[in-house]
Parts: sequence; structure tokens; C-alpha cells
Amino acid sequence: YHQGLKWENFSCLIEALSSRKGRNNAKMATELLKQLILHLDEGLLESKRSNLAPLYGNVLKLWYSCTVAPQRIKVKDVLNIVRVTETATEILEDMKRRKDTITTRHSYNFILSCYLRVTLAAQDAQKRGEDNDITLKIATIAAEKSEELFVEMVASLNENQRPNLTSYKAVLTSWSSVVSLGDWRATDRVLELLSTIEEYSYESYLDARLYSVVFNALAQAAPLLEFNPKDSGAPANKAVSLLRRLVQTLKTEGPCPLDAMSYASIINAFAKSKASENFGELAPANLASACLRQCYELHKIGYLREGPNDFCYGNAIAAWTRHLDIDQGCVKAEALLDQLEAHIGSELKVRSRQQRIAIWYNMVLSSFARSSFSPERGESILRRMEALAIADHRSYQAVLAHWGNRKYETMENRSERALLCLRRMERPSIACYNTALAACKATDLKHADSALAIAEQLFAEIQLPNAATYSRMISVYNSLLEDNPTTRETKVEEIFQLCCKNGHVSILTLNLLSNGLSDARLKTLLGEYYDMVVDRNVDLHKLPEQWWKRKRSKKIS
Repeated sequence: YHQGLKWENFSCLIEALSSRKGRNNAKMATELLKQLILHLDEGLLESKRSNLAPLYGNVLKLWYSCTVAPQRIKVKDVLNIVRVTETATEILEDMKRRKDTITTRHSYNFILSCYLRVTLAAQDAQKRGEDNDITLKIATIAAEKSEELFVEMVASLNENQRPNLTSYKAVLTSWSSVVSLGDWRATDRVLELLSTIEEYSYESYLDARLYSVVFNALAQAAPLLEFNPKDSGAPANKAVSLLRRLVQTLKTEGPCPLDAMSYASIINAFAKSKASENFGELAPANLASACLRQCYELHKIGYLREGPNDFCYGNAIAAWTRHLDIDQGCVKAEALLDQLEAHIGSELKVRSRQQRIAIWYNMVLSSFARSSFSPERGESILRRMEALAIADHRSYQAVLAHWGNRKYETMENRSERALLCLRRMERPSIACYNTALAACKATDLKHADSALAIAEQLFAEIQLPNAATYSRMISVYNSLLEDNPTTRETKVEEIFQLCCKNGHVSILTLNLLSNGLSDARLKTLLGEYYDMVVDRNVDLHKLPEQWWKRKRSKKIS
């Protein structure tokens, strides 16, 4: 005080703190700002109105940096982010009350981004199994406050406070997160906000990324409602209505905010739609293909700068793999897979794209596994994946499941072919072993001996069996030794005793056990627990703990 306080003493310290992160730095910067304001009010310092705004901005930036969510997020972490956001909002309110400073768009956007991080954190917490009602309520309140702040920016007469692309995207994405948490009604708020933004914007057309956010919100809402092509309120139909308006604008007025990612989101809305009946040409999968064709045609005649991207093809493939007519869906999905390969061309060897397209290949394989087509169709797709080095355990598991699919009844050597498929894996997973056992179970009784030998060979190879492994082996014996009850009962009893030793008894295991043993032998084996199992009223915790408490070591033989 004796030497005289200077503005630079405070501004340099606040600026230095703003280059760091952490709540302690944010608290120190906030305290310094309060001291600076106190000295200004007491007349110890002089300031121009514009000098305070950057300092407020630096402090808000620090608090915004404190809203980063941890990886294993829980509700308490979301509430911590809420408290940080409330503190930052109080600083913004203080800034708005002062007459010697200007509240800038930059400061508003920091708070909008804080609210956005609250909604995204709530979404992540819900994915990790946190209470959905609590996370939805937190996200809804944050989105509502974000919208209030945005409306305030829109109503402002100050040019420096008017919203920009960052503001638009933050408020739309906040409500999109609410949709993702299960509130399909929030799509109306998203569309209302989009209308407000379109009316307010002074630009010739808005950024395509905004419309991608809107289309993505509608895609997230699609599985929450039953699909009906005649219901204009269905999320997928709302997406189509918006698309038609944008395409009309594109053809009559010139450039509009429509790109391949918007089409990818619309197609995704159809891929996620749940239809209880086949609507023919208006089925979600057919509409997804129609959107894909439209994107290609608009690009071909020059209306769009880019044609369909990987996600357009991938989402269309997903739509057909979920089609009610499984066989038709398989054929269409495989054709789209060929188109995707042709679209990617020489970049099929690029690792980042391979990881992406492996997901869609696996979808097609899983679809074929449920169809009535020969498993050879799945094998051919798997060989294509192996040539690209993108086959993983899910790919092999889908083909193994196809070999075990009884819809294809004419297969005689399904267990041998399943074994050959498994042997192509470098390190088969337990899920693949279990699926191979299911293929053995589905083998015709004429080839029961070879199927039994393969099943027992596979079981001996498994180092860490799980409850499904034992259930599958019991079902193998029940199915293939149907005509040999003496051997069947001996084998089933041996597997059950191993299951008990390794702590993997499940309700399914007990149900299969009762199917494979005679009443007398079952009563001798289970003793006092016989009535519980026969009545199908099993409570595992009433059984001996060593039966169901899993052991993490290698299996006891």
C-alpha cells in the first residue's frame, strides 16, 4: 500500500493462474478478482470499463477447466461439476451487475459450455450404471438453465453478447444429452431451439454441424418409441421432415447446412427404430436405403460437396441387420457391405478405417447367424475379414453361432466345421469355445459320436470355464445321448460335480440337470435341495456357497 497498488499486480497474477488448471487455482484467481473489485470500489485503483472483462474471462476459463469429468464417473462427481458450474454462474451474474465492465459473448459461452459438461457427465454416469432418474433430472435442469442463458443472449441488444456457433452448439447438445438419457420429449425442445436459431441467425445459412447435432438427437430418441411411418411425431419421421425442408432449400435457394454426417445421423435414426411389423417400402431399413441413395444422387448432380461416407453405409447396414425379415435383411446388408468396400477402395488397409468397418462386418455376420442361409455365407465374409486382418473374436463367434443354428437343417458335419473355424483363431475366447459347444449340441444324432468327441476335446482345452460352459456341456449330453440314458446320466452328473467344485452353478445349470437325470438320481445327487430344483424355485443363496461362489483360479478337474 505504501508503494501504491497497480492494476498489473492483479491482472498478471490472474492471467498466470488462468494458464493452469485445478480448483485451487480457480479459487485463488476468484479471490484476487474480488480484491481487485474491492479496491476499485474504494477508489484505490482506476480502470477503464474494458479492462475488467478479460480478467472475468480468465477466471471463468479456470472454473470451466474444473468441469472435466473423471473416467469412472459417479453421481457424486456429476454433482461436483454442478457445484463448479454454479460458482462460475455466480461470477457471471456479478459481472452482469457491474456497470464498469462489459459482459462478453466469450463469458456467456464459458457458462453454456459448463452446463453442457454437466449434461455430458450425467450421460456418462448413466452409461456406467448410475441411477437413471437422478442423472436425467440433473441433465434436464442443466439444459433448462443453459436454454435460459441462451435466450438472454438472443434478447440482448449488445452486439458483443449475441450468440455464435459455439453458443448454438452448446445449448443444442445439452438437450441432445437429455434425449440420450431417455427423455424422447426433449426432441421437441431441440427442434424449437433450432427454429429460434434459424430465425435469429444473420448468416446466409447455419453450420452443418448444428444440424448433425439435431439429427443425432432424433436418432437417439428413435429406439424410445415404436416406429410407425404414419406417425409424424416419431423421431425418425421428424428427421425426415427436417431433411425434406433442407433438401427443398438446397434445390431452390442454393447452399444449405446439409452434409454426409447429417445423412449418417438420419440413417442411424432408422437403424435404431423399432418396428413391430413389416411396413414394406416404408420399413425403417428401406427408408434408410432411400436416404443413402438420395445422398449419393445429390452429390452426383453437384448439390452436395461430398457423397455418402463410411457412417452412411455403416448405419444403413445396421438398419438391414435389424430388419424383421432376417433373410432379406442379410442379402441387403451384404450388398451394402460390398458398396462400402468399393467406396473405401484402396484405403481398406488403413488401420483407423479397418477398426471402424470391422463393427459393420460383425453386424452382417451376426445377422447371417440368425438366418436360414448356409453357414458358408458367413464363412465367406469371415475370410474377407481375415484377408483384411480385421477379424476378432466376435467375428468368429458369429460364424460359430451360425454353424449351431438349427434353422439350416441339412448340415451334417456342423461340429467338425465349427472346430475348423475355432482352430483358425490364434487365442480363442471362452465365449467362442461355448458357442462351438452349442454347435456340437445342434449336430444330428447320426453324427453324435464325433460331435461328443469334439465337445469333450474342447471342454478339456478350456482353462477358465464359466457357468455357460458347464450349462453347454450338460445340454450337449442331454441332446446327443438322448437314446442312451445310462451314459447320459453318468456324464451329466460328472459335469455337475465339476461345476460345483469350481463354483459355477447357475439356475440354468440346475434346470438342465433336472432334464438330464431321472428323479431318483436327481434326488440322490441334490439331497435336501431336490424340491427347490424340481419346483423351479431356485434361490442360489440357499445352496452351498461353494457351488455358486466363483473361483478365479484354473478349473479343478
